[in-house]
Amino acid sequence: MGFSNGMLSLPQIVSNSASVNSGVFTPVLLDSALDPNLGQTYLLQLGRFTTLEGFVTLTVNLIMDDLGSLSLGDPAAIGGLPFPVGPGPAPQAMSGYAQDIFSDTTTSLVGTFDVGNTHMDIKRWFSGFGSETHPIGFLTRSSVLQFSGAYQI
Repeated sequence: MGFSNGMLSLPQIVSNSASVNSGVFTPVLLDSALDPNLGQTYLLQLGRFTTLEGFVTLTVNLIMDDLGSLSLGDPAAIGGLPFPVGPGPAPQAMSGYAQDIFSDTTTSLVGTFDVGNTHMDIKRWFSGFGSETHPIGFLTRSSVLQFSGAYQI
C-alpha cells in the first residue's frame, strides 16, 4: 500500500478475470416437507447475493405475516437459495437472528448447509454449548429473520 499523487493505492485482491455477479432471490420459510406453498406469507421477503470465484455471499431478510400450515414441531429451514451448496470447507454456516416484533424477544441463530441443497437448516445458537434445531413453533407470525454469510458453490 502506498500513496501516489495524494491517492491511496491498495493491492489488487481479485484478478481482473474474476467474474463477479450479484442479484436478488426470494427466500422462503420451510418445514421438513420443504414445500414453499403451505400458506406462509410475508411482510418482507428479500434475499441478496454476490458470487465471486466459487463462493456466494448472501443476506436473507424475512418478516413473517403468517406461518400458514407449516408443522410447528418440525425444524425450521430457509429455502430458495440462489445456488445449490457445493462441497467446501466444513462447516459452512451463516449467522443470524430471529426477533418477535411484538415481544422484542431475540434469539441468536445459525444457518447450516448440506452439499447439493438449495436450503439451509436453522439452528439456535447457545454460547458455550453450540447449536440445536430451531422448531417452526418457536417462530411467530410476527417473527423477523435475518441472516448473512457465505457458502461455496
